[in-house]
Amino acid sequence: MSGIALSNPVFAQACEKSPAVNLSAQAMQEVENNMVQMNWQVQVERSAAGKAMRDASNTLNEALATLKKNANVRNLRSNVETYPRYGKDQLVTGWVSTGSLSFEMPLAALDKNSDLALPENVALTNIQYFTSPDVLEKTRAVLTQQAIREFRSKASEVAKGFGQAGYSLGDVNINDQSGGGPRPVFATRAYAAEAPMAKMNVPVAGGSNQVTVSVNGQVCLKP
Repeated sequence: MSGIALSNPVFAQACEKSPAVNLSAQAMQEVENNMVQMNWQVQVERSAAGKAMRDASNTLNEALATLKKNANVRNLRSNVETYPRYGKDQLVTGWVSTGSLSFEMPLAALDKNSDLALPENVALTNIQYFTSPDVLEKTRAVLTQQAIREFRSKASEVAKGFGQAGYSLGDVNINDQSGGGPRPVFATRAYAAEAPMAKMNVPVAGGSNQVTVSVNGQVCLKP
């Protein structure tokens, strides 16, 4: 959520001697989600920590090399963590390394699944859909003007209804809100490691995001 506050001391003082009315106006629009964020994971268990980390890193590096060739992939991130596996009496029975990677891409690019073919032991663990910042910003700009026009129209109607000549503005606040960042559609490990991206039916229905802009403020009625 973001907001803008307009305050004019002269107008505020004028309201002290004139009738004042608090008004609100709102404009909203459903925007289609046009981006997707995907999270993947590879997990290996070995008897030695170094071996576990090396094997997980090799698989992760192979996946990264494939993704870096795809012009649609954005904000590519990766990480590897290694931790012991304990058995009875808290004795270390093995070492587990988990490699994770995430990236964003345009939703339309999901139709080209073959471009994202990853090693078979890399599993999809989470997918989220969201609206790109540039689309949100353009939508907010349009809705802001719509909400302002509605606020001014209400102010004029109120002044007319009370038999006043017009109005001036007091304090005015403009706020907007939207779903903003990625929203999970599913988060599951049901995708087996033997089911690579090229063989998976990843859902491409990204849903929508409601953007709302509201204008709230005070108008001073002119006699």
